[in-house]
Amino acid sequence: RIALRRTELTAVTTAAYNVIDGFAKQAASGQISEDIAKKAALSAVNSMRYAGTGYVFVIDENGISLVNPNAPETVGTSSINNVDANGKHFTADMIAGGKANGDGFESYQYIKTKGQPPVDKVSYYRYYQPWGWLVGTGVYLDDMAAENAASTWHQVGQGLVIAALLIVAAIVLGRTIALPIKRMTQVMREIAAGRFSVEVTGANR
Repeated sequence: RIALRRTELTAVTTAAYNVIDGFAKQAASGQISEDIAKKAALSAVNSMRYAGTGYVFVIDENGISLVNPNAPETVGTSSINNVDANGKHFTADMIAGGKANGDGFESYQYIKTKGQPPVDKVSYYRYYQPWGWLVGTGVYLDDMAAENAASTWHQVGQGLVIAALLIVAAIVLGRTIALPIKRMTQVMREIAAGRFSVEVTGANR
């Protein structure tokens, strides 16, 4: 079961990474400014959801939160010095791992519900070197324990389908400026919500 979830985490993170890369390439080619590209990328990633409550987080190389749908109040603040109950500096460890290896998995404890104790979590992350961003997603182990095998296969399968479609959308984004940024963000939001019939206008250009 954990192997299936790791596959899902990898796929979703890769989709978000490609979304960011698509906007970055537009900025690098001079089609849009880097500031606009970054804002659009963060908006698109912030809209990504999967398997019901799954979300994607983004932090910069200094540990500043850029995207965290589970705790939006932390955006703009640093977690570089955060330590979990086991003494693990999980943010610092992920940043170091991303810079050294490009990607990796991190096990730590994190608050799932406000006002409740932190629970065990496993996250997969990738480091986007051009912008110094770490993008990732994770799963709480208590959620896994509560699932039966059938629901796990269903949720992982759904997550992989969403991730695949987001990767396709990101490729389209990276190849054309014909699709307005606001529309592209909406496309990401529709796909992440499971509405797969959404039309990617301009995909044939």
